[in-house]
Amino acid sequence: NIGNSSDGTLGQSRYSVHLGNNAFNIGDYSTDLCSNSIESSVYSVNVGVGGGNFAATGSINIGKTSAYTDYCINIGESAGFTGQQTSSIAIGYNSGSFNQGSGSICIGNSASLTTSGNKNISIGTLTGNLSGEKSICIGENAGYSSCGINSISIGYNAGYTGLTNNSIAIGSNSVPYNVNNIVVNASNTTISSSYDNATYISSMANLGDTIPENYYKIYYNPTTFELCYVRIIGFVV
Repeated sequence: NIGNSSDGTLGQSRYSVHLGNNAFNIGDYSTDLCSNSIESSVYSVNVGVGGGNFAATGSINIGKTSAYTDYCINIGESAGFTGQQTSSIAIGYNSGSFNQGSGSICIGNSASLTTSGNKNISIGTLTGNLSGEKSICIGENAGYSSCGINSISIGYNAGYTGLTNNSIAIGSNSVPYNVNNIVVNASNTTISSSYDNATYISSMANLGDTIPENYYKIYYNPTTFELCYVRIIGFVV
């Protein structure tokens, strides 16, 4: 024990480490490197500044924040600060700061700042806000406004204005407006959807009025959902 009031009279338990002033309720097998922390529960690590830090059972808390629920990892100011559910990870300033769901991962400045559903992954600045369950948002502003259930957005501004349920947005400024959409964008303009259950791809090569020799046509089977191709022999107008 190192620091003011470090004699264990404020609730320090066995096999624990305390470095700082006036810590309260340090649980078994825990490490508390804070001043004026509220509690470091059993099997927890609590490293913070500013006072008022709290580390729940089995959690790791580093920075000016707290881990109020069990088995969470919070690193950075206000990471996972309010309403965080169990077994979640928040790394970065304000990441998962408000209502981060159980089993979710938020990494980056303000990643899933406001409400992250259960079992979500948000990586990058301002990704995955108001996200539904089991969604993935990777890249700055991916899923910025909202991210639907079971959806994926990868790339800068992918799904920026609201990624719908069961949709995939890949590439900068790919925006599925409708449900069950796939939008893949490799151009420098915004590509959005117009219909439900539809796929949009940009860019595509323009071959002009003829199809060169030994090219293939692509077909889609709406029963098996399979893409297939047929070889084209010779030139076709």
